[in-house]
Amino acid sequence: MLNVGQELAMVPANNDTVHPRLHNIQERLRSGWWIETPVLGRDAYRSPSGAVRTVEFILCYADTRQVIAVPDGQAVREFLQHRGLSVVEL
Repeated sequence: MLNVGQELAMVPANNDTVHPRLHNIQERLRSGWWIETPVLGRDAYRSPSGAVRTVEFILCYADTRQVIAVPDGQAVREFLQHRGLSVVEL
């Protein structure tokens, strides 16, 4: 479980690649939400060009839980690594 008290280096150097949902997660962490484990990775859907992978975060605040799915990519992997989170692949 991560909370706002932990270091939050929010955006990788190339923030053009950061998905708006990842920014949303970062903002929530700053406002007191935390990430509950496990973080899940899965194919969200298949397209003609192949499967689209997402990483699903469970965000918590008091008694509230919300799942936010973010397309997998470099910025998401850096975010996970920085926080010491691993992904459980489904």
